[in-house]
Amino acid sequence: MFSKKNTLDEKTPSFRATSLVVEDFIDKNNGEHVEIDLDISFGFFNTKEEAEEIAKKVSIFVQQDIYFSDKKILLAGIADTKNNVLIDTWIIDEKDIVFRRIKEEKRAKMGEPLDPKNADSLNKIKNSLDQESPLNEQYMISEDDMEIINYDLNYFLSHYSINTSLQNVAYGYKDMTKK
Repeated sequence: MFSKKNTLDEKTPSFRATSLVVEDFIDKNNGEHVEIDLDISFGFFNTKEEAEEIAKKVSIFVQQDIYFSDKKILLAGIADTKNNVLIDTWIIDEKDIVFRRIKEEKRAKMGEPLDPKNADSLNKIKNSLDQESPLNEQYMISEDDMEIINYDLNYFLSHYSINTSLQNVAYGYKDMTKK
């Protein structure tokens, strides 16, 4: 006899690996500069340590869809650098991604992007890390400074070539037992 359960039990993988990808590109349709963050979840793991360890090792990259030659897909993969082959991969679907961007109000407060190659900009970046500095509030971005946007994964991928690695800037895990 089967019973229905509304919660995950200890035998059900309860954690997902997560990656934060930060990208910017010129929109091919309107020529505008696009800065976008992708909060990506992939795989199902039994422990948060396992999910985080996998997230630490993956690269996020654009690949050709093997079923549809005119379509690109997004993969999270772990490569064997010695043999230059993929050991493990996860296909990332649109439902696995939350597209975000910095709110306009925060962008205005931050001003022009800082160039870390410029000494003044580098000093501002370093000083912004000090929580007592007024630059901290100006340049540090919190969850409240971000907004979720609707963005089409296929359109996003159309801006990238096959085998392009995206800028995976942070990793972690997501506990699927918590809403």
